[in-house]
Amino acid sequence: MPSAPRRSRIVRENVAKIKVGAVVKTGRAPRATGKRGKAWRSYEAACVHMVRQLADRLGVTQVEGKQRLRGKVTRWEIDAKAVDVATGKIVIIEARRILRSGLNQEAVAALAYRISDLHADGVIVVSPLPFQKGAKLVAADIGARHVRMAPDSTPDQWVAQCEDLISIGLQDRVDLNITEELELTVRDQTGAIVQHLKI
Repeated sequence: MPSAPRRSRIVRENVAKIKVGAVVKTGRAPRATGKRGKAWRSYEAACVHMVRQLADRLGVTQVEGKQRLRGKVTRWEIDAKAVDVATGKIVIIEARRILRSGLNQEAVAALAYRISDLHADGVIVVSPLPFQKGAKLVAADIGARHVRMAPDSTPDQWVAQCEDLISIGLQDRVDLNITEELELTVRDQTGAIVQHLKI
């Protein structure tokens, strides 16, 4: 029977054998997190739809969905892009569904490099939480616009705050069957019905 120090050494050796990034089964169902999760895809689609609806307010036009763009240095995958009404240059649209804390200054500074490499006019960042203090300073310096959108937003239902304006997007599908019907009632001088027609 091994002594207590021996067991401790065996546990340390087994833990050391686990590779970095290895999948460890915990018995819990996987959550849809990260860029590839269903919640992210829905949020990105809602972001594009919302920016299209608020395009006049944001000063953009021609909103297009996810794509890869070639910059001076490298290629970038962006969530969406639009064209600035005033300058005619592209505006990058980034959906960041981060739920634990607002975007920090490093995340916004990384967008500044993307703007530079793509020769873009600016960026619209869509996220559920407000920017952290340092991120607000960097955003003001690079002209980034921030739109807060609820984390559970979908293209059919979203709530967004752009500056002092709160917008709600609702879309409902209704099947209507429109029929036209005309009823004609002919009365004589006394008010008695002479003829009643349905056309």
